[in-house]
Amino acid sequence: MEIRMAGIDSSRAPVGVRERFAMTASAASEAAARACREFGAKGCVLLSTCNRTELWLSGRASLEPYELLCALRGAEPGAHRDCFVRREGLEAAEHLFQLACGMKSQVFGEDQILTQVGTALSLAREAGAADAVLETLFRSAVTSAKKVKTAVRLTEADQSVAVRMEAFLKGVMGPLAGTPCLVIGNGEMGRLAARRLVEAGCRVSMTVRRYRHGEVSLPDGVEAVSYEERLSLLPRVRLVVSATASPHYTLRAAEVGPALAGPTVFCDLAVPRDIDPAIASLPGARVYDTDGICGGADARRDEAALTRAREILADGLAEFARWYGFRAVVPAARETGELAARDFMGRVEKTVRGLGLSGEAEEDLLDRLRASAEKTVDRLLFGLRETLPSELWQPCMDALHLAAGGRAEPAGPGDFVPRPAAGGTENAPRFPLFVDLTNSKIALVGGGRVAARRAKALAPFGCSLTVIAPDISPEIEALGARIVRRAFRAGDCAGFDLVLAATDDRETNHAVGEEARRLGIPANVCDAPGECDFFFPAVVRRDALVVGVTASGTNHALAKAAADSLRARMEEWIPKEVTADAAT
Repeated sequence: MEIRMAGIDSSRAPVGVRERFAMTASAASEAAARACREFGAKGCVLLSTCNRTELWLSGRASLEPYELLCALRGAEPGAHRDCFVRREGLEAAEHLFQLACGMKSQVFGEDQILTQVGTALSLAREAGAADAVLETLFRSAVTSAKKVKTAVRLTEADQSVAVRMEAFLKGVMGPLAGTPCLVIGNGEMGRLAARRLVEAGCRVSMTVRRYRHGEVSLPDGVEAVSYEERLSLLPRVRLVVSATASPHYTLRAAEVGPALAGPTVFCDLAVPRDIDPAIASLPGARVYDTDGICGGADARRDEAALTRAREILADGLAEFARWYGFRAVVPAARETGELAARDFMGRVEKTVRGLGLSGEAEEDLLDRLRASAEKTVDRLLFGLRETLPSELWQPCMDALHLAAGGRAEPAGPGDFVPRPAAGGTENAPRFPLFVDLTNSKIALVGGGRVAARRAKALAPFGCSLTVIAPDISPEIEALGARIVRRAFRAGDCAGFDLVLAATDDRETNHAVGEEARRLGIPANVCDAPGECDFFFPAVVRRDALVVGVTASGTNHALAKAAADSLRARMEEWIPKEVTADAAT
């Protein structure tokens, strides 16, 4: 499975570290879009809560998930690597299924995470970053989590951050009845906290940015106050709870100090933190963050309910795995469906033409028959996923494809350049195959003389070139290619259509070629013809005429001499007006 994730949570890092990677909804949406646009991921979802930040990827991005998250946040990868966990494939999928129903939450069994997982997918979808794999994975996790919530109760009592907050405050302050409170932030978490405090008998005021009756949803029994009034209210309250999505402090020590009139407890439910930690040093002030409030003793778990929940999640995970596995045969299924529908239309078209219908009615009937045939065949073919063991999907689809008149090996997604046949000889002459490189993603590892020749040869052909090297020649920089100014790293080949190894270091070139080969990406290695999937020719071009010259990778001097001779004699052999006419 091409599914990978990296995540940090309260079990691995304190809030002071986690907040460096936390994101607002808009920041998460933009980061997911950038992961696809700039780093080659097929799909990306960012989940950011008060307890965790996780980056989910599908496809082959140019960076591993942790390094990519650091790049998006402007963080140094070496600083916090030990705080993150990396998962991939079914292990990652299983983690998400358990996470969505609260099994991985700081407050075990809480319900809010289910909404947060769904929201993360919605943000990625709006950013155009949710591909079919992550879309299906996250929807499957949410669906399974809802089944768990409907079927069982994971803990003996209801659990949420707001419930844990109330219990914590009673332990710190004693009975809460009659306590004047200020809740800063009227988002979901702020409203949950305010509602819980009202039920505990507190007198609660809640800040709003702009309040008009009916426009802002406030819990019953809560008084609305302007956000700008929060400091003026501090002398009259004994408890402050802040739960906003702001990246900045809502309360700063320099502002709070003059306003305090007695012992005050500050509860910070936000990540990044809303409340300046320096407030804790002010006389009479006690500050608690989400780790202090939600950590510690866990709720009593119902083991029988946990067993049932795991069974429900296992069923959902197995269904997702079957869906993912069937994707490999989808191209053949679709082509088979088209072939079968074409065969059907060939059999009925003559009959329809003989019905004497008007031209418009005749074409409408043919269109309806064609669409019905395709839907019927698709239903039968895709029904194989439910009725056949997975090991029979491919052979069955291959047989049906052949029976429908298809090729023995239907083209799969990503087909590009045929790899050399087994038993081929290293010095055999190579067939010239001309390929449209427009918008193709090409990685060029190396920044010296050989790399510059390759970059200049590629520049006129419309490809998207990324050059990876610690030192880049001015000739390459002048071409406007994307520059990654560092040495080659494992994972750099991921997401590209072609890879060129052109450094002056044999070990590096070999490593580049090996990684490309593992990923199924055609590669050219400048100093090892036997490691090449294709040879990079000397290119002679004039207008529409393109000539590629190679000596099968064994004699670069001969290829260069031949190309130079062609360029010198092009005018003599082929008049300029001939190639100019061909170009138009």
